Amino acid sequence: PTLSIPDEDDHYHFGKAIVGLLMIVAYGWMLPILGFAVSTSLFIMIWCVFGGLRKPLVVLPVALIGTISLLWLFMGLALMPLPRGQGVFDDFSIWVLRATGIY
Repeated sequence: PTLSIPDEDDHYHFGKAIVGLLMIVAYGWMLPILGFAVSTSLFIMIWCVFGGLRKPLVVLPVALIGTISLLWLFMGLALMPLPRGQGVFDDFSIWVLRATGIY
């Protein structure tokens, strides 16, 4: 039997690429408002669902573990200041940072 290589055009979804780019722009726009922790969690959750993961018991832990890992990497290890958000989001960000031991 001969092996056939799938055509790249059959697997590329231009619409999904545009939505992905718009999500990245929206993420950058929401960072100063919602803060890094909330924006990143939402971004990861939406990205997972958009990518085909539908089970909340998978999406939620992936988003939380990913966000906490990135917080530790950037704020804990690299000591980079990241946006905490405004108003209640600032308070929540401080709570998350204290709960994870970063602050």
